[in-house]
Amino acid sequence: MGTVREVRSGPRLGFIWAMLACGPLALALDLAVSYPGVRHACVTGNHWVLHLVTAGAWALSVAGVLFARHALRTEFPADAWRAGPRAIDRSYFLTYLGLGLSMGFTIVVLAIAIPKWVIGPCL
Repeated sequence: MGTVREVRSGPRLGFIWAMLACGPLALALDLAVSYPGVRHACVTGNHWVLHLVTAGAWALSVAGVLFARHALRTEFPADAWRAGPRAIDRSYFLTYLGLGLSMGFTIVVLAIAIPKWVIGPCL
């Protein structure tokens, strides 16, 4: 008959969704928890709670970057960008998209954290 070849199609679908969703989810969680937490931080004087939420959101967005970086190093051949159209190309594109989204949202989470450090929650 024929020879059996192993076909690699890149990272699994759940891993790709994790890469794509970590950055936007981190920003959404930061905003959704920080805004209601401002009143609590002002009343109790525990300003560190807002910074803790932002640190957690930043860590989640960095996790998306690390997921994508890991996938690019382990799941794809070295010449993945040179070869012709293959099934793995979609996964390759989505991995780079996840890397870019997570990096962008990491910067946005840090940019949103600056006013939390400079301006107190009681203003």
